[in-house]
Amino acid sequence: MCIRDSIVTVSRKGLIKKSGISELPGPSAQLFTLAKVNPGDALGWAFESDGKADVILATRNGMLIRFSEDDVRPMGLIAAGVNGIKLVSDDELIGAAVYQPAAHLLLVCANGRGWRIASSEMPRQGRYGQGIIACRPEKFGGVAGFLYGKPSASGYLHLAQSVSKTVRIDQIPAGRRQSAAKEVLAVRQGDRVTSITALDLGAEEVEPKGPPPTRRKRGAAVEEPVETDEFPVPLPGLLDAADEDQKKATTRKPRSKAAVVAKPTTGERKSAAEKPAPRAKRINETKTISSPDVKTRRGQAAASKSTTASPAPAARSRQTAAKPASTCLLYTSPSPRDRTRSRMPSSA
Repeated sequence: MCIRDSIVTVSRKGLIKKSGISELPGPSAQLFTLAKVNPGDALGWAFESDGKADVILATRNGMLIRFSEDDVRPMGLIAAGVNGIKLVSDDELIGAAVYQPAAHLLLVCANGRGWRIASSEMPRQGRYGQGIIACRPEKFGGVAGFLYGKPSASGYLHLAQSVSKTVRIDQIPAGRRQSAAKEVLAVRQGDRVTSITALDLGAEEVEPKGPPPTRRKRGAAVEEPVETDEFPVPLPGLLDAADEDQKKATTRKPRSKAAVVAKPTTGERKSAAEKPAPRAKRINETKTISSPDVKTRRGQAAASKSTTASPAPAARSRQTAAKPASTCLLYTSPSPRDRTRSRMPSSA
Protein backbone atom coordinates (compact mmCIF):
# COMPACT_ATOMS: atom_id res chain seq x y z
CA MET A 1 0.00 0.00 0.00
CA CYS A 2 1.50 3.30 -1.12
CA ILE A 3 1.66 6.23 1.28
CA ARG A 4 0.82 9.57 -0.28
CA ASP A 5 3.22 11.91 1.47
CA SER A 6 3.66 14.51 -1.29
CA ILE A 7 1.49 17.17 -2.88
CA VAL A 8 2.04 18.12 -6.55
CA THR A 9 0.97 21.45 -8.04
CA VAL A 10 0.81 22.25 -11.78
CA SER A 11 0.26 25.68 -13.36
CA ARG A 12 -1.30 26.62 -16.70
CA LYS A 13 2.11 27.45 -18.19
CA GLY A 14 3.53 24.01 -17.44
CA LEU A 15 5.35 24.61 -14.13
CA ILE A 16 5.28 21.61 -11.78
CA LYS A 17 6.32 21.51 -8.11
CA LYS A 18 6.47 18.72 -5.52
CA SER A 19 6.34 19.47 -1.79
CA GLY A 20 6.10 17.29 1.31
CA ILE A 21 2.77 17.22 3.13
CA SER A 22 4.70 17.52 6.39
CA GLU A 23 5.67 21.08 5.38
CA LEU A 24 2.05 22.22 5.39
CA PRO A 25 0.97 24.12 8.52
CA GLY A 26 -1.49 22.59 10.93
CA PRO A 27 -5.19 23.52 11.23
CA SER A 28 -5.41 27.30 11.33
CA ALA A 29 -7.67 30.11 10.22
CA GLN A 30 -4.77 31.97 8.64
CA LEU A 31 -3.95 31.62 4.93
CA PHE A 32 -0.65 30.21 3.73
CA THR A 33 1.15 30.00 0.37
CA LEU A 34 1.10 26.57 -1.26
CA ALA A 35 2.99 27.53 -4.43
CA LYS A 36 4.30 30.72 -5.95
CA VAL A 37 2.54 31.78 -9.17
CA ASN A 38 4.41 33.88 -11.71
CA PRO A 39 2.75 36.91 -13.37
CA GLY A 40 0.54 35.87 -16.30
CA ASP A 41 0.25 32.31 -14.96
CA ALA A 42 -2.39 30.55 -12.84
CA LEU A 43 -2.50 27.49 -10.62
CA GLY A 44 -4.45 24.77 -12.41
CA TRP A 45 -4.23 21.44 -10.51
CA ALA A 46 -3.09 20.04 -7.17
CA PHE A 47 -3.16 16.37 -6.14
CA GLU A 48 -1.52 13.99 -3.68
CA SER A 49 1.15 11.48 -4.67
CA ASP A 50 3.64 9.03 -3.19
CA GLY A 51 6.53 10.89 -4.85
CA LYS A 52 7.50 7.99 -7.15
CA ALA A 53 4.59 7.80 -9.62
CA ASP A 54 4.42 9.14 -13.16
CA VAL A 55 2.68 12.36 -14.14
CA ILE A 56 0.90 13.11 -17.44
CA LEU A 57 0.34 16.62 -18.82
CA ALA A 58 -1.93 17.49 -21.79
CA THR A 59 -2.00 20.76 -23.76
CA ARG A 60 -4.66 22.64 -25.74
CA ASN A 61 -2.91 21.91 -29.04
CA GLY A 62 -3.10 18.14 -28.50
CA MET A 63 0.38 17.49 -27.07
CA LEU A 64 0.88 14.93 -24.29
CA ILE A 65 3.85 14.07 -22.06
CA ARG A 66 4.49 11.46 -19.37
CA PHE A 67 7.48 11.57 -17.01
CA SER A 68 8.43 10.32 -13.54
CA GLU A 69 8.11 12.37 -10.36
CA ASP A 70 11.70 11.52 -9.54
CA ASP A 71 12.65 14.11 -12.16
CA VAL A 72 11.10 16.79 -9.93
CA ARG A 73 13.02 17.48 -6.72
CA PRO A 74 11.11 18.41 -3.55
CA MET A 75 10.76 22.17 -3.03
CA GLY A 76 9.51 24.50 -0.36
CA LEU A 77 6.13 26.20 -0.30
CA ILE A 78 7.43 29.55 -1.61
CA ALA A 79 8.95 28.02 -4.78
CA ALA A 80 7.23 28.23 -8.19
CA GLY A 81 8.42 24.88 -9.57
CA VAL A 82 10.18 23.65 -12.67
CA ASN A 83 9.10 23.30 -16.30
CA GLY A 84 7.29 20.07 -17.07
CA ILE A 85 6.74 20.46 -20.84
CA LYS A 86 7.92 22.83 -23.59
CA LEU A 87 5.03 24.96 -24.82
CA VAL A 88 4.74 27.10 -27.93
CA SER A 89 3.66 30.71 -27.58
CA ASP A 90 -0.09 30.12 -27.96
CA ASP A 91 -0.33 26.81 -26.10
CA GLU A 92 -1.22 26.03 -22.46
CA LEU A 93 -2.06 23.06 -20.28
CA ILE A 94 -5.66 21.76 -20.10
CA GLY A 95 -5.09 18.91 -17.62
CA ALA A 96 -2.72 17.03 -15.32
CA ALA A 97 -3.05 13.72 -13.46
CA VAL A 98 -1.15 10.81 -11.91
CA TYR A 99 -0.52 8.02 -14.40
CA GLN A 100 -2.52 4.79 -13.99
CA PRO A 101 -1.77 1.71 -16.15
CA ALA A 102 -5.44 0.62 -16.54
CA ALA A 103 -6.88 4.11 -17.07
CA HIS A 104 -8.11 5.80 -20.26
CA LEU A 105 -7.83 9.42 -21.35
CA LEU A 106 -10.73 11.32 -22.94
CA LEU A 107 -9.86 14.54 -24.80
CA VAL A 108 -12.83 16.77 -25.80
CA CYS A 109 -12.62 19.74 -28.18
CA ALA A 110 -14.67 22.93 -28.06
CA ASN A 111 -17.13 21.68 -30.72
CA GLY A 112 -17.96 18.45 -28.81
CA ARG A 113 -15.71 16.04 -30.73
CA GLY A 114 -12.98 14.06 -28.98
CA TRP A 115 -10.60 11.13 -28.68
CA ARG A 116 -10.23 8.24 -26.27
CA ILE A 117 -6.67 6.99 -25.69
CA ALA A 118 -5.54 4.10 -23.47
CA SER A 119 -2.64 4.49 -21.05
CA SER A 120 -0.63 2.01 -23.07
CA GLU A 121 -0.43 4.64 -25.84
CA MET A 122 1.52 7.02 -23.57
CA PRO A 123 5.26 6.25 -23.52
CA ARG A 124 7.46 7.59 -20.72
CA GLN A 125 9.80 10.47 -21.54
CA GLY A 126 12.06 12.83 -19.69
CA ARG A 127 10.83 16.01 -18.03
CA TYR A 128 10.68 19.24 -20.02
CA GLY A 129 10.22 17.72 -23.46
CA GLN A 130 7.78 18.58 -26.23
CA GLY A 131 5.89 15.34 -25.68
CA ILE A 132 3.93 13.30 -28.25
CA ILE A 133 1.05 14.25 -30.53
CA ALA A 134 -2.09 12.78 -28.99
CA CYS A 135 -4.54 14.38 -31.46
CA ARG A 136 -4.85 17.17 -34.00
CA PRO A 137 -7.58 19.55 -32.76
CA GLU A 138 -6.79 22.53 -35.02
CA LYS A 139 -10.01 22.14 -37.04
CA PHE A 140 -12.18 21.72 -33.90
CA GLY A 141 -11.16 24.81 -31.91
CA GLY A 142 -8.54 23.17 -29.68
CA VAL A 143 -8.87 20.76 -26.74
CA ALA A 144 -11.15 22.20 -24.06
CA GLY A 145 -10.52 19.62 -21.32
CA PHE A 146 -9.68 16.04 -20.53
CA LEU A 147 -11.05 13.25 -18.30
CA TYR A 148 -8.69 10.55 -16.99
CA GLY A 149 -9.67 7.39 -15.12
CA LYS A 150 -11.24 3.97 -15.57
CA PRO A 151 -13.54 3.55 -18.60
CA SER A 152 -16.70 3.91 -16.49
CA ALA A 153 -15.57 7.22 -14.95
CA SER A 154 -17.84 10.19 -15.58
CA GLY A 155 -17.63 13.97 -15.49
CA TYR A 156 -19.38 17.23 -16.37
CA LEU A 157 -18.95 19.01 -19.69
CA HIS A 158 -19.33 22.74 -19.04
CA LEU A 159 -20.76 24.76 -21.94
CA ALA A 160 -20.57 28.49 -22.54
CA GLN A 161 -24.32 29.07 -23.13
CA SER A 162 -26.09 25.82 -22.13
CA VAL A 163 -26.30 23.82 -18.95
CA SER A 164 -23.58 21.30 -18.11
CA LYS A 165 -23.90 17.79 -19.51
CA THR A 166 -22.77 14.46 -18.06
CA VAL A 167 -20.24 12.44 -20.06
CA ARG A 168 -18.49 9.09 -19.59
CA ILE A 169 -15.08 8.00 -20.83
CA ASP A 170 -16.51 4.89 -22.51
CA GLN A 171 -19.06 7.02 -24.38
CA ILE A 172 -16.86 6.72 -27.47
CA PRO A 173 -14.67 3.75 -28.52
CA ALA A 174 -10.94 3.75 -27.78
CA GLY A 175 -8.52 4.43 -30.60
CA ARG A 176 -4.90 5.09 -31.36
CA ARG A 177 -3.14 8.43 -31.18
CA GLN A 178 -3.81 10.88 -34.05
CA SER A 179 -6.92 8.91 -35.08
CA ALA A 180 -10.13 10.49 -36.39
CA ALA A 181 -12.17 12.46 -33.88
CA LYS A 182 -15.57 11.11 -32.74
CA GLU A 183 -18.62 13.02 -31.54
CA VAL A 184 -18.87 13.08 -27.76
CA LEU A 185 -21.64 15.68 -27.45
CA ALA A 186 -23.78 17.49 -30.02
CA VAL A 187 -23.09 21.20 -29.42
CA ARG A 188 -25.46 23.81 -30.84
CA GLN A 189 -24.23 26.45 -33.24
CA GLY A 190 -22.76 29.40 -31.37
CA ASP A 191 -22.05 27.35 -28.22
CA ARG A 192 -18.82 25.63 -27.17
CA VAL A 193 -17.31 23.39 -24.48
CA THR A 194 -15.23 25.37 -21.96
CA SER A 195 -13.94 22.75 -19.49
CA ILE A 196 -14.49 19.32 -17.91
CA THR A 197 -14.90 18.45 -14.23
CA ALA A 198 -14.22 14.86 -13.12
CA LEU A 199 -16.79 13.12 -10.90
CA ASP A 200 -15.03 9.81 -10.38
CA LEU A 201 -11.40 9.10 -9.54
CA GLY A 202 -11.70 5.93 -11.61
CA ALA A 203 -8.65 3.67 -11.47
CA GLU A 204 -7.41 5.19 -8.20
CA GLU A 205 -10.38 3.82 -6.31
CA VAL A 206 -9.99 0.38 -4.75
CA GLU A 207 -13.15 -1.70 -4.60
CA PRO A 208 -13.63 -3.43 -1.22
CA LYS A 209 -13.33 -7.19 -1.22
CA GLY A 210 -16.05 -9.34 0.33
CA PRO A 211 -19.54 -10.64 -0.34
CA PRO A 212 -21.83 -8.33 -2.32
CA PRO A 213 -24.36 -6.37 -0.28
CA THR A 214 -27.74 -8.02 0.08
CA ARG A 215 -30.74 -6.26 -1.37
CA ARG A 216 -33.78 -5.72 0.76
CA LYS A 217 -36.98 -7.23 -0.59
CA ARG A 218 -39.82 -4.95 -1.51
CA GLY A 219 -42.23 -4.53 1.38
CA ALA A 220 -39.82 -5.89 4.01
CA ALA A 221 -39.57 -3.98 7.24
CA VAL A 222 -36.46 -1.92 7.78
CA GLU A 223 -34.72 -2.66 11.03
CA GLU A 224 -33.87 0.57 12.75
CA PRO A 225 -30.96 0.70 15.19
CA VAL A 226 -32.01 0.69 18.83
CA GLU A 227 -30.28 3.20 20.99
CA THR A 228 -29.37 1.81 24.40
CA ASP A 229 -27.61 3.41 27.32
CA GLU A 230 -25.17 0.84 28.64
CA PHE A 231 -22.88 1.53 31.57
CA PRO A 232 -19.60 -0.37 31.80
CA VAL A 233 -19.92 -0.43 35.60
CA PRO A 234 -23.38 -0.74 37.22
CA LEU A 235 -24.22 2.23 39.40
CA PRO A 236 -25.03 1.41 43.06
CA GLY A 237 -28.75 1.19 43.73
CA LEU A 238 -29.74 1.63 40.06
CA LEU A 239 -30.26 -2.05 39.27
CA ASP A 240 -32.06 -2.70 42.59
CA ALA A 241 -34.55 0.10 41.92
CA ALA A 242 -35.17 -1.23 38.41
CA ASP A 243 -35.82 -4.75 39.76
CA GLU A 244 -38.30 -3.45 42.31
CA ASP A 245 -40.21 -1.50 39.64
CA GLN A 246 -40.38 -4.61 37.46
CA LYS A 247 -41.68 -6.74 40.34
CA LYS A 248 -44.38 -4.19 41.15
CA ALA A 249 -45.50 -4.16 37.51
CA THR A 250 -45.65 -7.98 37.21
CA THR A 251 -47.19 -8.96 40.61
CA ARG A 252 -50.99 -8.70 41.10
CA LYS A 253 -52.63 -7.35 44.20
CA PRO A 254 -54.98 -9.91 45.98
CA ARG A 255 -58.67 -9.06 45.83
CA SER A 256 -60.41 -8.31 49.14
CA LYS A 257 -63.13 -10.62 50.50
CA ALA A 258 -65.71 -7.86 50.34
CA ALA A 259 -65.10 -7.43 46.63
CA VAL A 260 -65.56 -11.17 45.93
CA VAL A 261 -69.15 -11.85 44.80
CA ALA A 262 -70.36 -15.48 44.91
CA LYS A 263 -71.68 -16.66 41.60
CA PRO A 264 -74.99 -18.67 41.58
CA THR A 265 -74.67 -22.37 40.91
CA THR A 266 -76.35 -24.22 38.04
CA GLY A 267 -79.15 -25.64 40.25
CA GLU A 268 -80.02 -22.24 41.66
CA ARG A 269 -80.24 -20.78 38.15
CA LYS A 270 -82.64 -23.59 37.07
CA SER A 271 -84.94 -23.20 40.11
CA ALA A 272 -85.11 -19.45 39.55
CA ALA A 273 -86.09 -20.03 35.92
CA GLU A 274 -88.90 -22.54 36.80
CA LYS A 275 -90.70 -20.18 39.18
CA PRO A 276 -93.73 -18.55 37.43
CA ALA A 277 -93.97 -14.83 37.25
CA PRO A 278 -96.47 -13.25 39.70
CA ARG A 279 -99.85 -12.50 38.16
CA ALA A 280 -102.11 -9.58 38.79
CA LYS A 281 -105.03 -10.10 41.21
CA ARG A 282 -108.38 -10.75 39.61
CA ILE A 283 -110.93 -8.03 39.97
CA ASN A 284 -114.35 -9.79 40.26
CA GLU A 285 -116.47 -7.07 41.64
CA THR A 286 -119.86 -6.28 40.19
CA LYS A 287 -121.78 -3.12 40.68
CA THR A 288 -125.56 -2.89 40.42
CA ILE A 289 -127.03 0.49 39.74
CA SER A 290 -130.79 0.77 40.11
CA SER A 291 -133.27 3.49 40.45
CA PRO A 292 -134.29 4.30 44.04
CA ASP A 293 -137.96 4.20 43.11
CA VAL A 294 -138.52 1.26 40.76
CA LYS A 295 -136.47 -1.88 39.98
CA THR A 296 -136.84 -3.01 36.45
CA ARG A 297 -137.35 -6.59 35.41
CA ARG A 298 -133.92 -6.61 33.80
CA GLY A 299 -132.34 -5.40 37.02
CA GLN A 300 -134.26 -8.01 39.05
CA ALA A 301 -133.17 -10.80 36.74
CA ALA A 302 -129.57 -9.69 36.88
CA ALA A 303 -129.67 -9.37 40.67
CA SER A 304 -131.20 -12.84 41.08
CA LYS A 305 -128.63 -14.33 38.70
CA SER A 306 -125.77 -12.78 40.59
CA THR A 307 -127.06 -14.08 43.94
CA THR A 308 -127.58 -17.64 42.73
CA ALA A 309 -124.39 -17.95 40.65
CA SER A 310 -122.01 -16.20 43.04
CA PRO A 311 -119.68 -18.84 44.57
CA ALA A 312 -118.54 -19.07 48.14
CA PRO A 313 -115.72 -16.87 49.37
CA ALA A 314 -113.26 -19.80 49.47
CA ALA A 315 -114.18 -20.92 45.95
CA ARG A 316 -113.96 -17.35 44.69
CA SER A 317 -110.41 -17.07 45.95
CA ARG A 318 -109.48 -20.28 44.09
CA GLN A 319 -111.03 -18.97 40.89
CA THR A 320 -109.15 -15.71 41.35
CA ALA A 321 -105.84 -17.56 41.57
CA ALA A 322 -106.60 -19.95 38.68
CA LYS A 323 -108.53 -17.89 36.10
CA PRO A 324 -107.17 -14.86 34.35
CA ALA A 325 -108.45 -11.38 35.17
CA SER A 326 -111.91 -10.51 33.69
CA THR A 327 -113.56 -7.20 32.94
CA CYS A 328 -115.92 -5.40 35.34
CA LEU A 329 -119.69 -5.26 34.63
CA LEU A 330 -121.34 -1.87 34.93
CA TYR A 331 -125.17 -1.60 35.12
CA THR A 332 -126.91 1.62 34.22
CA SER A 333 -130.32 2.97 35.11
CA PRO A 334 -133.41 1.63 33.14
CA SER A 335 -134.44 3.38 29.98
CA PRO A 336 -137.69 5.49 29.81
CA ARG A 337 -139.47 2.64 27.95
CA ASP A 338 -138.87 0.25 30.84
CA ARG A 339 -140.13 2.84 33.28
CA THR A 340 -143.42 3.18 31.37
CA ARG A 341 -144.00 -0.57 31.41
CA SER A 342 -143.40 -0.78 35.08
CA ARG A 343 -146.14 1.80 35.81
CA MET A 344 -148.88 -0.10 33.94
CA PRO A 345 -151.21 -2.12 36.26
CA SER A 346 -150.97 -5.85 36.07
CA SER A 347 -153.83 -7.97 34.71
CA ALA A 348 -154.27 -9.65 38.10
